[in-house]
Amino acid sequence: MPILCQLLLIVLDRLPRRAGGRGLLYLLMSSILKLVVLRPARWLRTIATALALLSPLAGCRHDTDAEPTFGGPELYPLTVGTYRVFAVADTVWQQNQPTISTYQRREVVADSFPGPATTLGAPSISYRVVQSRRATAAQAWREDSVLVLTPLPRALLLSQGNRRTLELLFPVRAGRGPWNRLAFDASDSLSREYRHLGEALTLSGAGAAAKTYASTVRTVDVDAADNLYQRTYEQIYAPGVGPVQRRRRHLDTYVRQPDGQQTPNPNYIFEGYTHREVLVEMGRMK
Repeated sequence: MPILCQLLLIVLDRLPRRAGGRGLLYLLMSSILKLVVLRPARWLRTIATALALLSPLAGCRHDTDAEPTFGGPELYPLTVGTYRVFAVADTVWQQNQPTISTYQRREVVADSFPGPATTLGAPSISYRVVQSRRATAAQAWREDSVLVLTPLPRALLLSQGNRRTLELLFPVRAGRGPWNRLAFDASDSLSREYRHLGEALTLSGAGAAAKTYASTVRTVDVDAADNLYQRTYEQIYAPGVGPVQRRRRHLDTYVRQPDGQQTPNPNYIFEGYTHREVLVEMGRMK
């Protein structure tokens, strides 16, 4: 491909530069070809990003304007200076015996900066979210990680570490099919879908009163779900509030026999863990 582009560049350079429409066409074609030849890595990244955003949207061809719209960017409000506190419960399983630990996690929208251009070239804003944890409400917060959220007209992107994921697609509709959450990773994929649109829900976390949300929506990732292994991740969002619960299950449900064989048993957890976060407080930093 680069050799062919180089040949085309040579041909273009020998053509007379004419004024008017053909001159503009010459300049456009020459610029594109030089970008491909001289900066192929940047060209490929640009194409990959565009395809990652467009492919899940194009894959939902059964969405129609007649379908009811549940929500959009208001599912994850982002304003610099705001925070959310979650009550967290982690359970580690070994030989069907659980060990439970609890703590709190806080997410602060610390600042914002120009984000990547959308597929239509419009600017976007990215928000840096600082995560902290503490064992009890009497202790000071300790920062432990940072993530970046970028709301776009049709999606919400999350960047953490060296991975960017496609967290949400907008608008949320009853007929929208699953999408690839790892659309930016050419070597991996993970299906995510919406469930229980508009469902009223009451949630409670440790040390906080129960909270009822009149309308919610869930995203569900299913990496594995059979009679031996359960690998699921579920998040619940409330419009105007944001994430109100996150739950991860990574369980091996079987009994290991003396000969090493694994006998499925849904009531016996050989090993694994569960993780649950429930929103208990939100507001603006002082």
